Amino acid sequence: MTLINVRNEKKYTDSVKNELQLVADNFSVQGLVVYQDYEFGIVEVKIHQKPQRDFELPKDFQLRLIGFLPSNSIKKFWNFHVRRVGANLVIQSGECIKFPDREQSSTSDISTNTAEYTTELTES
Repeated sequence: MTLINVRNEKKYTDSVKNELQLVADNFSVQGLVVYQDYEFGIVEVKIHQKPQRDFELPKDFQLRLIGFLPSNSIKKFWNFHVRRVGANLVIQSGECIKFPDREQSSTSDISTNTAEYTTELTES
C-alpha cells in the first residue's frame, strides 16, 4: 500500500489566524443604490448576478449596508468596500463609478416649431 499526497494539518499561529479572519470579513460590493435611510445610516444596494450556467436566469437581490452616503447617491452605481461586523455589512469606503443612463423622454423628439422641423429636413 502506497500513500500519495498525504498532508499534515496546517498549524497556524494566532496572528495568522487573525489576519485570515480579517481578510474573510472584508468584501467588495458593486451595485445600484436603491434606498437610503439618513437617520439610521442604512443603504440598500441592488446587485445583478449573472447566471453561472447558460440555462439559468440572471438573479437580482438586495443587500443592506450600514453607513452614510451623499444625499444624491440613489440610482447611482457604487463600488463599496465593506466589513462584516457581526451580522452587519459596514461601509468602509465607497466610490460612485457609474451614473445610470437617463431614460429619454418620449416627448423630447417632438417639436411644435414647424419652421425648425422644416429646416432640419432641408438640411439633411
